[in-house]
Amino acid sequence: MKNLYILELSDRYENQVRLPYSMGLIWSYCKTIQSIRENYFLKELFYYKESIDDICDKIIEPDVIILSSFVWNWGYNKKIAIKIRRKYPDCLIICGGPHVPHNDQFLYFPNRVSPYWGYPLSEWFNNHPYFDIISSGEGEITISEILVENLNERNFKKIEGLVIREKNNSFHITPFKKRIENINDMPSPYLDGTFDDILKKDKQFDFTATIETTRGCPFHCAFCDQGHEYFNQLTLLGLDKIKAEIKWMCDNEIVYVDNADNNFGMFVERDKQIAEFLVDCKLKTGFPLQYSTAWAKGKTLNSIEIMKILKKADLDRGVSMAFQSLNEESLAATKRKNMNEGTIKKTIDSFTVSNIGVFDELILGLPNETLDSFLDGIFYLLELGHDKFIGVYPLQVLPNTKYADPDYIEKYGLVLKETQSHSAYIIPEKENSKDIIVVGSNSMSHDEWITAFLYKTLIVGTYTYGSLQSIVKFLNGTHNISHKEFYETLYKWLILNPDTILGRELYKTRKSLDDTFNRDSHWNRLLPEISNHTWIHEEALAIMVMKNKNLFYEEIFDFIMKKFDIEISLEEKNNQIYSVVDPNINYPITVDNKTYKLNWKRENFSGDFPAWARECIWWGRKSSRYLTA
Repeated sequence: MKNLYILELSDRYENQVRLPYSMGLIWSYCKTIQSIRENYFLKELFYYKESIDDICDKIIEPDVIILSSFVWNWGYNKKIAIKIRRKYPDCLIICGGPHVPHNDQFLYFPNRVSPYWGYPLSEWFNNHPYFDIISSGEGEITISEILVENLNERNFKKIEGLVIREKNNSFHITPFKKRIENINDMPSPYLDGTFDDILKKDKQFDFTATIETTRGCPFHCAFCDQGHEYFNQLTLLGLDKIKAEIKWMCDNEIVYVDNADNNFGMFVERDKQIAEFLVDCKLKTGFPLQYSTAWAKGKTLNSIEIMKILKKADLDRGVSMAFQSLNEESLAATKRKNMNEGTIKKTIDSFTVSNIGVFDELILGLPNETLDSFLDGIFYLLELGHDKFIGVYPLQVLPNTKYADPDYIEKYGLVLKETQSHSAYIIPEKENSKDIIVVGSNSMSHDEWITAFLYKTLIVGTYTYGSLQSIVKFLNGTHNISHKEFYETLYKWLILNPDTILGRELYKTRKSLDDTFNRDSHWNRLLPEISNHTWIHEEALAIMVMKNKNLFYEEIFDFIMKKFDIEISLEEKNNQIYSVVDPNINYPITVDNKTYKLNWKRENFSGDFPAWARECIWWGRKSSRYLTA
């Protein structure tokens, strides 16, 4: 028997761990092949990050190691492969996943110096000699063919979808493998028992399970590896299989369910059936506690009926409007197209009337975006009435996207910076991955990028998270002060008043960025009094505002008086103060004949500040759980 080890390493978020779905699919299929069952023994399936030395110590006399590589584990995988190669030089080490170059990149651009790798792909195996084979595309059939051939003549060149290291670290490229046609005939790692041992062994964890309702994405977004034409064909998985997997998850008390569908809601009637079954299982079993998915681009209104269904079981985390930018020139460069203004306004109003959360997503650093166009995009959404979550994410370069193309980078003058992992909610000392972030362009200098980052931290941290939302709406509606005027005035005032609560938070954000870019420090902020993991900058700001709530509001109302010559009434002050969930308040509470309560089913926090931060600011950000009802 040959010893096989499989690794799909994900981050641990407190007690939350993700089941290794991608490698689970692959091993489930491999087990259907008799020669693999009879000749390979799966010694261990590693699925979460721990000490690299500890992982390597558990790998004993391996014959084959398979590593699934994503942006969040690439650093881990490299270091593990290096150590195993040194200790077991004859071990066959296979690497796949979205973070290794596709074989068409090796075929068509072997001499192109990718800014992501820092060298041409013709030298890739010189820099990674510890890998024997790269598996491109879907892995179920490809990996099984490698394992079977490893038992025979080891002529891997006859297998499609590979890049094979040869002597002197040259390589051989095989033709790209077509997408799996009979996806519904592929086995499920949930239903065939692949994950049963994990659940029995690691009962201390709250598990996240991935469900796949549709594979592929029809869009060609330049920043996404799913924009590759290989993934553009959509394959719908059968309802019976989906329902069986959901039932398994609920029966096994899976706490979090993530849908890998890139456009849930695109097939409305079908997706409503999936939502209804999920809700039915949740009401019967109490699980899962949360469900998340990526929603259909450009068809957000279709999602209202689905969200109404999910809301019945408290599984509504909000529907995304993934704009990425409100600047037409940026969208053109990124191969995206948004809905028009009338549709955006109608969508926001429809979700508000239906009492369903909708959140926006923007990317900082896109080509052709200026500081003014970026900020105008945010203010545009606020003026349209969007008062829910806005996620603003720095543009991350992935190796199989246009943003790793040197011609594309040169065309738009993109400024790239290698940093520690951009992932949030991680324990920094345990992180070994690196990311490449776009931190400027020929339309937005690096200094302007920093300014844009500080603005988005301020706006999202106070308007989205509620601490200034009510009062800004009041000033806008009663005194005709636009969102833009308010926040531009506030930003300038904070720069001149760094000793205020918000002034200190902007300074800490700026220093954190400086440490990230210039001192190889982690991304995001650590708040030791709250947790041992990092928080996104605007979340950290919102948390610290609540920690210093009384002084914060004294400073803000004083600012409004000095800069706008407006005395805020006690009633309006209270309306703002009590509109945000405070962990020290027992709800419901009545102030000025108005009653405030939590907007979802939960007992009061009773002063548990870490629980409030975790459940309102982190887990509840997309469904606005930080706001009172």
